[in-house]
Amino acid sequence: MKKERIFILMVILLTGILISGTYIINSPAPGEKWVKYGIHKIKWLTLGEKPQKIMIFLFDKEGKRRIKEISNNVQNTGEFICSFDTFKDLPNGEYRIVILSPIGKILGESDVFKIVEKEEAPSADEQIKVKIPSSPIFIEPGKTLHIEWETKKKFPNKFLLELYSVNKIRKIMEIRKILPPAIGLPDKKPILKKHFSFNWKVPYNIPIGTYVIKITVPDKKIETYSLPISINKEKIKKELKNHRER
Repeated sequence: MKKERIFILMVILLTGILISGTYIINSPAPGEKWVKYGIHKIKWLTLGEKPQKIMIFLFDKEGKRRIKEISNNVQNTGEFICSFDTFKDLPNGEYRIVILSPIGKILGESDVFKIVEKEEAPSADEQIKVKIPSSPIFIEPGKTLHIEWETKKKFPNKFLLELYSVNKIRKIMEIRKILPPAIGLPDKKPILKKHFSFNWKVPYNIPIGTYVIKITVPDKKIETYSLPISINKEKIKKELKNHRER
């Protein structure tokens, strides 16, 4: 009988939590660094009751003191994009994002993350340099784009190639995960490289526009971007026609 009562109480408690709404904040992630003048996305998951509007505040790292109102009238869609000057007047430090109901009840809070003045650049021997394309280029959907990059340091980590909008804010698609470049025999050390390449066949369904390729070493948070790549079939046809008429 005692166990049954405990079980019923647990069910009632859990049901109450879900009905009132529980919020899991996925972004910012624990320990993540947000640059003051960057554009950042707050993302959350709602369990239970889902009010149409919520409020978002910045709290201190203990989650006890309100530092700044980010918005008091947010559509509860699961994400909110902060403008580039949201955090401009704040001192560098550790904070939390807190979601509140329209009447001010705390519904969920993020893990501690950092707001910093500028992105910390990796050391010179941990940088990636894109060799090809070496200048802005045009390419036609369905054609193959040759990409080359090099590092000063030999990395055993995998590389991630992604296509981004030209302003480097919006991810368009993942191109390829490049696994560790060379793997040695079980009884020997891996033979590592500094120079890498990949041939990417541009999909036919990518919208015409200008993009950049982002290359990262995810495990070490090292990244770089290529020069602009314009995917534009008509532009290429026009350039070929002008070339033939010369």
